[in-house]
Amino acid sequence: MRTLCGPNSSAIRIGDPASSETTMGSLITTAEAERVERAIAQAGAAGARVLTGG
Repeated sequence: MRTLCGPNSSAIRIGDPASSETTMGSLITTAEAERVERAIAQAGAAGARVLTGG
């Protein structure tokens, strides 16, 4: 992940969204997931590359 996302990726704590230590959790509503998908599509249209997932 560090190679793909840069040196700051080690600061990301994936986990339970209720935990104060988590900095990246799951998307719990369809609206949230759709908002993120739109943002990714807009970034792609602007020339960004999806490096993982997608």
